[in-house]
Amino acid sequence: MSKLGQSSRTKLIFIGLLWLALILFVPPYADNFIGDDYFQLNRVTELAARPSTAWQLLNPFWQPWYYRPWQNGWILVNRLVFGFNPFGFYWLQILMHLLVMALLYRVGRRVGLSRWAGLTAVALFGLHGHWFDVVTWIASIAIVSAALFSLAALWFFLEYLDLPQRAQRTRRRSKPISAPSVSSVASHSRFLTLTILFAILTLFTHEEGFLLPIFLLLVWLARRGDWRQARPKELLTQPGGRAITLLLLADLAYLILQLTRPNDLISAAAAPDGGWLAAFNLRQIGLYGAQWVVRGLALLNQPPPLVNPALVTLFAGLSAGLLALWFLWGGRWVRLGLVWLGLHAGFIFWALWVQKPNFFAGRHIYQGMLGVALAVGAGLDQLVARYGRRRQKRLRIQRISLGLTTAVLLYFAFTLQNMQQNWENSLVATDQAVAAQMKQLMPTVTADTHVFANRFSTAAAYLPAHVMIWYGQPLTEPGGSLFKLRDYGRATPDFYVFDYDAEDGRLSNLMPDLQAHNETLFLWAQTPDVTLVDAPDTAMPPNPPAMKILSGPDRSRLAFAANPPESGWLSWAYARDIPANSQLSFSARGDGAQFRIRLTDERGQTQTLYETSGQNGQWQDAEIDLVDFAGQAVTIRLETAGNTGHWANPRLVRN
Repeated sequence: MSKLGQSSRTKLIFIGLLWLALILFVPPYADNFIGDDYFQLNRVTELAARPSTAWQLLNPFWQPWYYRPWQNGWILVNRLVFGFNPFGFYWLQILMHLLVMALLYRVGRRVGLSRWAGLTAVALFGLHGHWFDVVTWIASIAIVSAALFSLAALWFFLEYLDLPQRAQRTRRRSKPISAPSVSSVASHSRFLTLTILFAILTLFTHEEGFLLPIFLLLVWLARRGDWRQARPKELLTQPGGRAITLLLLADLAYLILQLTRPNDLISAAAAPDGGWLAAFNLRQIGLYGAQWVVRGLALLNQPPPLVNPALVTLFAGLSAGLLALWFLWGGRWVRLGLVWLGLHAGFIFWALWVQKPNFFAGRHIYQGMLGVALAVGAGLDQLVARYGRRRQKRLRIQRISLGLTTAVLLYFAFTLQNMQQNWENSLVATDQAVAAQMKQLMPTVTADTHVFANRFSTAAAYLPAHVMIWYGQPLTEPGGSLFKLRDYGRATPDFYVFDYDAEDGRLSNLMPDLQAHNETLFLWAQTPDVTLVDAPDTAMPPNPPAMKILSGPDRSRLAFAANPPESGWLSWAYARDIPANSQLSFSARGDGAQFRIRLTDERGQTQTLYETSGQNGQWQDAEIDLVDFAGQAVTIRLETAGNTGHWANPRLVRN
């Protein structure tokens, strides 16, 4: 077949792969956001209201989260364009993945892969079965973007490195010239400028962008075929060397920034539990390596080695041994591809696994698998070069490769569709059920609505974002977990506090009384003075009250367990100013427990306002009028004796 025919067939196959990826990756939940998507949308709420302030995205201290200006900017622009319609988000993210596939093929061809090997590499990477949590999860846009920018930087750098050979080929076909042409010098400058631009953009996109300058350095050192021939001074004397030096300095500045800026999720400067030596043990490394193999093969179920801890290290060791043999057998781009994999795997281990191994997921292997794809393509060409010199053997290798690739792609397609459907049946169905219950408990919201949760279907901190999406109303007031409510210390009728029970899928209003009063002041928002009364045999008072949720036949309640001594009373003292028209409201429960409330006024006189005993585990609701103490600074004492008792949401209410 002529070169023109081969080129046309390659284009048709490649376009087919892109269409197949587009069809497979459009998720069944394209009309719904998933998990962290809500959080990402909520993070840019203020910027969406005032787009002129979007410059803050470049400020490393704008928010104590990952420093990813590109990701936040992408989410912001998508929100301004599509609003709260997720389909547009998914569509653009899938298109970006298709661009990654296209650039991977271009890079593969630039490093010498044949059309057949390049298409195989692109197919295995682009249609990978684990990319449901990368390509079809809006919150993972930074990973797809960083892969695109990394490949763009690599491609422009390879174009720069190929310029001398290209010029030499041109001179052979024309009259020799004694000096580089103006266009040649301009090409050098253009390719290096674009390399630097995309490499810096990668740093602004995802933490793994830190690895790109290191890899470009290795490519630059390997350009002669033997890195030992490289001269260190060329890093300062040659344009390519100076570009890499600049990027390495940018890496250093980026590392210092990451070590010094706050991050509420993962701290780059924090040591893992037990110290670094404990983290870098064979079992941890083996477990991490085994997880890479499992996710790299897109296995739906954990294989036996990961179920039996005794076999984890052996399983990972065998996998590492095979990779080592592949590295020793392979040529330049097999080795460079595996080095790309090793850099990303090592970085994820240090930056994520040692601190939060439960966060490790398929999205974290996406960029590393680019290196595997290049190594696979280069390895296939190497097989043909060594064992397929005769046409018959070459065709046999290609047919076997095609059969294996087809089988793997069918498995990937099944895995991808299955996992997307699982998300549809679990995450999306749960969100829809919770949203329906919430709209019954809270029919409408305004910009002044405050929402908090003890437990939620995703995370309590994400609740305001869910409300914003479900009601189409951005919230301008604070919300989130009960700790946020405690910091706030008070509530009005537009405060809602929810609790989600994952076992029965029920969402409840944890404090329905908030809507019945003009203002609520939480006693439990402050730490009480804990003392023992009439307990001479007990030397040390116990710890302050611990917050917990207790379910009941009517509803769940926010309660605080009191464990009194064998004799005497456990006393929690709260110093408060009593506003006008206020009552002390609470509930008490505990079989065999005694409860009382005493109040010390500003004259130092103490009186008992309430006293009762627990009855059959039932909640006893009470409300005490404090009209006689209005305007006074008093001390309210919640006291418990006998058995363990619980106080539910002690508070001052005003009508």
